[in-house]
Amino acid sequence: MDWKSLKTLKMFLFGAYTVTVKKAESIITIERRGSNLSEIFGVCGPDTAPRATIGLGTIPEQDPLPSTEELQALYSLNVMDRTRHRIPFVDLVQSRKNRRNIVIFIRHFFCPNCFGYVRALANELTPEKLEQMDPPTTLSIIGCGDPILIQNYIKMTDCPFDIYADPSRSTYAALGFSVNETAAPEVPKYVQKYSTTSIFKAILISLGLAAKTKSVSAGKKSQNGGELIWVDGEIQYIHRMRHTNDHLEVDQLDYVLRMLSKAGM
Repeated sequence: MDWKSLKTLKMFLFGAYTVTVKKAESIITIERRGSNLSEIFGVCGPDTAPRATIGLGTIPEQDPLPSTEELQALYSLNVMDRTRHRIPFVDLVQSRKNRRNIVIFIRHFFCPNCFGYVRALANELTPEKLEQMDPPTTLSIIGCGDPILIQNYIKMTDCPFDIYADPSRSTYAALGFSVNETAAPEVPKYVQKYSTTSIFKAILISLGLAAKTKSVSAGKKSQNGGELIWVDGEIQYIHRMRHTNDHLEVDQLDYVLRMLSKAGM
């Protein structure tokens, strides 16, 4: 974000909000292809098919898994840690210590919805709980903004997990994540519980950091993310956000993990 171009701050607590009036970037078009899906969660229909509503105790059907070629492209990419050190993405999902690895792709680092989601993960799916699962599980988070924001983001969300950044959004594109600013009508539990008390402070701190650094991007405000699970280096589950506020609820993610455990994964 070019700080000099910042003229307006519009915030909608339960939806998308704008922090910059820079000319909009071109929307990327991503073609999705069908692939064999895990029989545990069922098969999702075409991209335009209705989906189960997030937050109502239902589990969305499995999205199409990336193809072998798409995964190969993904594994050739890097993300950055808070020091801008490049980390091969494949290292996040082929851990030698833990058989099962979760990767959460959030939206931009100023997103109030994702702020609440990360806080929900930190409070309800703790590293201790993940470590006690069968098999022991790790969780990593990736945002699409500048890595300089990671340190403060961790402090604001009390996040115990490793957070990485992909300002190029190449990993997002490789996984077919949607690009839009449409909010789902159902307000997620993670927003209701965790976004309403501290988000104003979070945004002010982030904007203050942007002012101090003069030029920093929190990420493309229309880029959505999702939740993915790898077991023994093989992807087993993916949920792609359709909207700005439809991350998989933490209890839903926990249920998916338990279902995988029952299946021996």
